[in-house]
Amino acid sequence: MNNEGMQASREGMQDEVSLVDLTVILVQRWKALIAVFLTVFIASLLVAWWLPTKYEYSSVYQMAGDTAKPQLADDDADVDKNLESADALINLTKLNYKPDAMRAVLKDEQKTSLPFGVSISHPEDTSLVVLTSKTEPGHQGEVKRLHQTILQSLTAHQNAEYDRKAAFFNNKLDALENNLARLNQSDQDVGDVISAYQNERGSLQARLEGLSKGEVSRLAAQGGSPSSISPVLIVAVGAMVGIILSIMAVFIMHFISAVRQRLREIG
Repeated sequence: MNNEGMQASREGMQDEVSLVDLTVILVQRWKALIAVFLTVFIASLLVAWWLPTKYEYSSVYQMAGDTAKPQLADDDADVDKNLESADALINLTKLNYKPDAMRAVLKDEQKTSLPFGVSISHPEDTSLVVLTSKTEPGHQGEVKRLHQTILQSLTAHQNAEYDRKAAFFNNKLDALENNLARLNQSDQDVGDVISAYQNERGSLQARLEGLSKGEVSRLAAQGGSPSSISPVLIVAVGAMVGIILSIMAVFIMHFISAVRQRLREIG
């Protein structure tokens, strides 16, 4: 190998950076390393300290039922046993009762906005309407008023539907009883008609017994654990990020210093 090749080989070996060189760089700039790490770590501690702890507050409404509703077909096993369609009731609550309740609470509290929202859902395979809000414990009273106002409107609507349907069946039942009374006094052979009326009377009575009003089973109950990010997790992530950023900062500082030294040599 000629002299030029040996010189190029030596220069290539000098340009390579070993693990020892990296460690030396970190040790030489240990003050910057610790300063950056402590800055990030203390920032994560402050975030964990000041981050508000939010809890989930939920209210549960049991929908009015119509459990004796007849099946539309023999193979129809999934008959809706609610007095009203759950989807229709949820949409009505979201579009009408929720905005009205928000305006009423804001007016009472003399505020322009609330520090929380409210979600309305219908868990699958249930007859429940669930209201959920996430906020700090200091706002539990406002959450309760908002949920209560929404549920009052919802309950009033369902009670009106219950009364309407119960009145409809009662009217039909009264008319049927009158017809049966007249048929029983008749001298004609109306046994088949009376039997059919009696069967219909039994069905109407079953429908009435199957009707049930809706009720609030839980109002703004606080969840057992906070729904916000755990402070321990914030601190742990802050420590990891601090280590990474401090190492990166040291190498960037060393790179800038090396570039400046090379520029001075060239100049």
